[in-house]
Amino acid sequence: MTIPPAFSALTLLLLGSPFQTSGAPPTGIWQSEGYGMVWEFQADGLQTWEVTTMTCVRTARFAKGPPPPGAAAAFFDGSATAWIVRPAGKATGLVAHAPGTMSGIRFRQVSALPAVCRAPTANTTEGNFAVFERTLREHYAFFGLRRLDWDGQVAEARRRLAGAPSPQDLYQALEQMVAPLEDLHTDVTATDLNLRARHFRRSGGVIDPVRYRALLAAPPRRYLTGGLESWCQDWIQYGELADSVAYLRIMREYSYTPSGRFEDDSLALTAALDSIMPRVARRRALVIDLRLNGGGADAIAMMIVSRLTKVSYPAFAKQARSDPEHPERFTPLERVRVSPARGARFEGPAVLLTGPWTLSAGEVLTLALIGRRPRIVRVGESTQGIFADELVRQLPNGWRFQLSSERYLAPDGTNFEGAGIPPDRMVPVFPESDQLSGRDGALEAALEILARPATSRKDNR
Repeated sequence: MTIPPAFSALTLLLLGSPFQTSGAPPTGIWQSEGYGMVWEFQADGLQTWEVTTMTCVRTARFAKGPPPPGAAAAFFDGSATAWIVRPAGKATGLVAHAPGTMSGIRFRQVSALPAVCRAPTANTTEGNFAVFERTLREHYAFFGLRRLDWDGQVAEARRRLAGAPSPQDLYQALEQMVAPLEDLHTDVTATDLNLRARHFRRSGGVIDPVRYRALLAAPPRRYLTGGLESWCQDWIQYGELADSVAYLRIMREYSYTPSGRFEDDSLALTAALDSIMPRVARRRALVIDLRLNGGGADAIAMMIVSRLTKVSYPAFAKQARSDPEHPERFTPLERVRVSPARGARFEGPAVLLTGPWTLSAGEVLTLALIGRRPRIVRVGESTQGIFADELVRQLPNGWRFQLSSERYLAPDGTNFEGAGIPPDRMVPVFPESDQLSGRDGALEAALEILARPATSRKDNR
């Protein structure tokens, strides 16, 4: 999911903490398991720090405000709710949960700030470099999977930064350190320099922004029997194909409303699905098009999946890297299940269109449909291979960077990070030949599969 923690509302589920029975707000200092977060609950607000074993950056402070019903405390960023605190559970500590995500961050109370926070890391070339280098070293989850020698990258960057480097030199050094990862969830943004580079998986090809926007504006109208209706600021579209087949095009899982708040987006999605799904339910089959899906909130993806089943089933499990010295160690698995929605649903045969621009929450949606029955056939190309909720951090100079510190696992334990989720039937996505002829080969393949008798749809050749 693409929700930077500093910019989104979050919910804290407090598990068995000292204030559980009284509902009183938490006090004192708390440190996360993994993620490198330290929070201090103060009388009038919440102060946060981002830490490694060698660095500390004082970051956001949130004002205390009136909590919603049932909550112990609430903290605000301006007029927007930033944190909500609730007592719950039997374990010790507390768990932070962000609306839009499908897991929590476990915290334990500590007696004092970490020693590295006694003198926060300086805003110097060395200080900024240290925060970046140590955060990746201690929290990035996929150096082995993506085959990157981080020690070698650090040594090469230090050589580049010898002497008196400019801010542009620092940015280039940091950007080149993570470029070989080919991880769209791992990059650095220098707002004051207007610089941000993102790195696609080379094997999946890159859709340039101009072509991407052109494709977004060009749904497969040739195959529709009528018009194409839009919801959620045009990011969800519905139409109907021949032979009683519904067509659902989902292009992202965020910014469904002008506010962009998860609470508002989820209401907009519910209204959209309440309008769309009764019509889908009257059709014989369904094509879901995620080929141009830029990701967003995992919970939005799961709301969509919940309209496609009548039974609960395992969706995926996720965990975060937990040990700065041992990259093979992760937090306990959090298992996520699909639960049928109360509203109108479609439970029949379906085909899912995917490709290298199926990203993040779009991939979580794809992952959560693997266990659905009747089975959904995937057509197109492999997804991009980036699943984690990005860990968004700040350098002492104010630059932002993000990284993948979590891994998502299919119910059978498969990790699709890097390689992406493969199709059952490989069909090139938006090749130049299709663009020249006005055809959509992947959609035609989907219709051909759905035209078969149900007993033959497992043959994906």
